[in-house]
Amino acid sequence: MTKKSVFKILLDLAMTVLYLILVFTEGSGFYHEVVGIGIGILFTAHVLINWKPLTGMLRAVKKGTAKGNNILMLVLDLLLILGMPTVIVTGALISQVLFDTGINATRHTIFILHKTASYACLAVLAFHIAVHAKYLVKAFGSLFRQINTPNVRKTTARFAAGAMAVSMAYVLAFSLYRNNLDDAILPLKNISADTQTSAAITTDSKDNGKKTKEDEETGSTASSTQTPTATAAAETLEDFLSKLYCNGCHNHCLLSDPLCSKSAAQIEEYTQEYYETYSIEAAG
Repeated sequence: MTKKSVFKILLDLAMTVLYLILVFTEGSGFYHEVVGIGIGILFTAHVLINWKPLTGMLRAVKKGTAKGNNILMLVLDLLLILGMPTVIVTGALISQVLFDTGINATRHTIFILHKTASYACLAVLAFHIAVHAKYLVKAFGSLFRQINTPNVRKTTARFAAGAMAVSMAYVLAFSLYRNNLDDAILPLKNISADTQTSAAITTDSKDNGKKTKEDEETGSTASSTQTPTATAAAETLEDFLSKLYCNGCHNHCLLSDPLCSKSAAQIEEYTQEYYETYSIEAAG
């Protein structure tokens, strides 16, 4: 096998596996967006490598010399060429990490289009693999039989090395992203802790005041030597936020466990509401 043939097989295999993982692992965020861009790069490389056969089939169709099976393959290829960019572009428009388009009003509509295009491409890809089944079986058979030949061994090793380098770069980028996300969310968690403490102290102070007044009215001369302890609020801030959802994007994360900093404003708003609510209850 030639180096180009080996590279094409490995490229298509990597692209297909990544796409399947991305489709069947629900969610979004850094991982989803980075892998999506990676698939876009692999697909672009796939189209460029197969450009000559593709244009050859187009010319055959124009001349009327193309066979039925070739026409079917061409249609599938064209559907993927139209569908994959649709998936990538709509994904970029609803991005919440790498791209911030500021689109809110039509975000849900774009999200539906993104999911529809994703599953449509999955169906076309499955049909594409079925049509090329004989070729794929033959190609992988040749690859394994010639695994010890220089072309296969060197190309596979280089491809694996490239995949490892990309994986390491991803881990590094993800670590930086998590650090930035933690820096954005940490102040909100501090607000949560401070608010719970304030609510508990306020409640405790009111309770102690009521007890003192009761003692004075009954003429009690007994004095309490116990040290006051903070009484926890009936509902913690985390419990309060766990009932609320962020509307900053299509993920609708719980405000108690946000995946990005887009929920910061809502967390602050509801934290203030929580503080005011429990202050009033404590005062009562």
